[in-house]
Amino acid sequence: AEAADVPDLQRMDWTQLKFEPVELPWRDCCEPGYRVLRLRFELAAVPAEGLAIVPIVGADNYRLWLNDTLLLDEGRFQLPEITYHGNVRAVFRLPAGLLQTGSNQIGLALVRDGGSPNFIVAAPVIGDYATLRQAYAVRSFVLNDYNTISYAMGLCLTLLSLIVWLRGGRPALLGWLTLLAASWSLRLLYYDLADPPWRGATRMALLYAMVNLLPVAWLNLANHWDGRPWRRVASISLLSYGLLQALVTAILQWRWFDHIDTADMLSMAFGLLLALLTMLRFLPQLRQLPVERAAEYAVLGMCLSLLAVSAWNSLNGGGPDHVNLAMPALLLGLMAAFLARNIRLFRSSEQLNQVLGERLAEREQALHAAHQRERQLVRRQAHEEERQRILRRMHDGLGSQLMSLLLAARRGQCDPPVMADGLQAVIDEMRLLIDSMDSVSESLPAALQTLHERTRQRLAPLGVHLDWQQQGDLRWNGHGPREVLQVFRILQEAISNALRHSGSDRIDVRIERLDDGRLQVQVRDHG
Repeated sequence: AEAADVPDLQRMDWTQLKFEPVELPWRDCCEPGYRVLRLRFELAAVPAEGLAIVPIVGADNYRLWLNDTLLLDEGRFQLPEITYHGNVRAVFRLPAGLLQTGSNQIGLALVRDGGSPNFIVAAPVIGDYATLRQAYAVRSFVLNDYNTISYAMGLCLTLLSLIVWLRGGRPALLGWLTLLAASWSLRLLYYDLADPPWRGATRMALLYAMVNLLPVAWLNLANHWDGRPWRRVASISLLSYGLLQALVTAILQWRWFDHIDTADMLSMAFGLLLALLTMLRFLPQLRQLPVERAAEYAVLGMCLSLLAVSAWNSLNGGGPDHVNLAMPALLLGLMAAFLARNIRLFRSSEQLNQVLGERLAEREQALHAAHQRERQLVRRQAHEEERQRILRRMHDGLGSQLMSLLLAARRGQCDPPVMADGLQAVIDEMRLLIDSMDSVSESLPAALQTLHERTRQRLAPLGVHLDWQQQGDLRWNGHGPREVLQVFRILQEAISNALRHSGSDRIDVRIERLDDGRLQVQVRDHG
């Protein structure tokens, strides 16, 4: 193998380039631009079916020649508007008509901008076409078709979870799951976009933004998994992510320190730290693991384990990318675990209405029963208070008057007119007591109407004029039967006192609603 620098591929002349021998695998860091390599191999005879080659190249884009004949030329090569077809991994045919007995030459022209870390070329695999196609079928599927399937599924799941998140009250757990699926899918899509709108350091900064967002989403997903999140985990992790991303972007744009190697080290350390914190947050939840959620925790535990292994492998020189390979299955498992526990997607609207109607009926019955219990309690209290009032009236009113008449009779001081007046007073008091025992309406206007009729019928035979006036809206919203009964008793007692003690032939009653909402009651006699 030989390598050479070339300032411009458009005017490249193979004969004028200064090649130097190199060892494969060959790595050139860290300046962007163009590189050219020549690889030679020997053939004792040319196979009739030709050969096949699997290039192992690390560059943004490359071209492939066989014995000075161009075989592969995808996209654009002119900096800075290059395309990124270098991520294509495939088996290419070397036609028999271009091969020759003896020495054959493979030519590679590489290009990269300021975003990629370095040029890499390893020894290509050359052999029988059918054999190589079969041998690399699985690897080719994983690197190409499977990657497309993975991010397509991831983006669909992202859209689904986003819709559920927006329509389902925006739960934090589903929000972080949506962010996880989005960053994971976009990270895979990054390698499949041959002609993105961003190039160079900006394109690489976007890749780090998606890569570094993954451990943040994992940490917060584990934090909300048991429904008891630790405070400030989200704010601190997002702030750390923002600071790291700002630093990485600055390193890439202005080529600070070791450029991409420094950005790689910072990102991998950040990912490993958050992976450890995620496990620290997740493992204590297993001590109180609900049996019905064992499958959910198993899926999440597998995800976090793969995340920790991936972060450790990246920090120690790389290894199998188990996380990306398992991404579709893991995302499906996480989504299914969440939806099975939180969302009833498969019930018809009639079923949902029926369930809601049954729950509403149960709540209404419970509220009605509670209301009835409260009313019965209020009634019992009101009855007890009424009983005590009647006892006091009988003791202080009827009892006192009858005792006075009894003592006067025993002492011989019972003049017939005095005795008649005393007995009449007792009869009147008894009538008042009987009237007061009648039921009272729970509505204040109805209770006042009842009292008005009773008082008018009672005073008319006694020759006492009743002037009863009501003004304004007397509805007493927010007050129950106890308060209505209290107003009824106050008015009843005031009228009884005026009748018993004033000797007046006129009683005026005024009931009105004041401007400030208070209820004013006035009972007047002749002084």
